[in-house]
Amino acid sequence: MVFKNIDNLPKDIHNVLIPYLEKLTHIYGDNIISIFLYGSAATREYNPKYSDINIAIVVKDSSIRELKSGVKIIKDGMRKKISVPLFLTYSYIEMSLDTFPMEFMMMKDSYILLFGQDLLADININFENLRRECEYQIKGKLIMLRQAYLEAAMNYKALKQLIALSIKALLPIFQNLLRIKKGVLPRLDKIGVLNEIGIEFNMDVSCFIEAFNGIKTNSFSKTPEVFIECFLTRLEILSKIVDEI
Repeated sequence: MVFKNIDNLPKDIHNVLIPYLEKLTHIYGDNIISIFLYGSAATREYNPKYSDINIAIVVKDSSIRELKSGVKIIKDGMRKKISVPLFLTYSYIEMSLDTFPMEFMMMKDSYILLFGQDLLADININFENLRRECEYQIKGKLIMLRQAYLEAAMNYKALKQLIALSIKALLPIFQNLLRIKKGVLPRLDKIGVLNEIGIEFNMDVSCFIEAFNGIKTNSFSKTPEVFIECFLTRLEILSKIVDEI
């Protein structure tokens, strides 16, 4: 099989991913329709120290019977920071655009076609479906964040990890709230997204920005409880706003 766009890959991704894909394509053969690299590995935000390599493989048959032959290669890839591939059929994508609009839009925002048909190029997402998922995600994060705090309370290391996981989970939601509000996704870095959320929704987002910077420097300006309480307050505000967009 002939791969596409591989000259665009950073050397460290190319060196581990191409041999991995050569083995997978040898095993799965004509069952493969497309292969995409997506997420941070397809952007300038890729950091080999922290980032995983995410790929999606569109196949004709996604049954366990068909996929199990690649288990050993997939396990080997995990040791090289290649996440377990996202195996999809084209019919599943078509049926799921209304269910997972945020996930498919984020994939479309940052991907590199490595093999086959570019099935992501023509994906169209209904913004009302996207709004509903953002609302669902925000309200779900409110419940989970309270629960996670109570579970991690009195454990400083666990609370710091909770803050980091919260910021990571919230950024895609914030990006898509901006997409809904502006009609397109602004080309912003992560700090830019947080700032723009504050501007567009007239909300103080300083706790998100301070937490993001604290994660990068491993030095927090406030106690974890203060950050988490602030997150909850801001998410309550956003949950009401997104319900009315």
